Amino acid sequence: MNLTRQLIELDEGVRSKRYVDTKGKRTIGIGHNLDAAPACQEVMDLQTKANLPVDDDWLPDSIEAQYVEDLSDNCSWLWNKPWWGACNEPRQAALNDMAFNLGPEKMQKFTTFLGLVAVQDWDAAANDLINNTEVAKELPVRYYRLARILHSGEMQV
Repeated sequence: MNLTRQLIELDEGVRSKRYVDTKGKRTIGIGHNLDAAPACQEVMDLQTKANLPVDDDWLPDSIEAQYVEDLSDNCSWLWNKPWWGACNEPRQAALNDMAFNLGPEKMQKFTTFLGLVAVQDWDAAANDLINNTEVAKELPVRYYRLARILHSGEMQV
């Protein structure tokens, strides 16, 4: 999952200090929204042991622990789809990046898009993503890049 990590870090950034994102959400680590979910237990333990706050000034190990937790929470439903193994690594990375950004509940509403992915109609899936989703209008750089990766099957950062 090296391409997944590379793509998510490109889009989310990596920050040890808490910041407010473009939607006004307190964020830290690799795109972890503290307003949506507190730090995972492993982060709380690591930060407490180092006598640091659990919502700011994260250790590298805390960033890693939360990323692993967030990746699993947001993307594992994709990994169990019968079509997942037929996707090459760049396409898997693009789909993981989407799920990481949107969360499973929101991404699962992209039924047309996911149906096209399931039958590997990459041209139509990329077109649907760009032309029929609000998120592509909100984050055009990110989603146009993801659409290009899905279309070509090649990592383009």
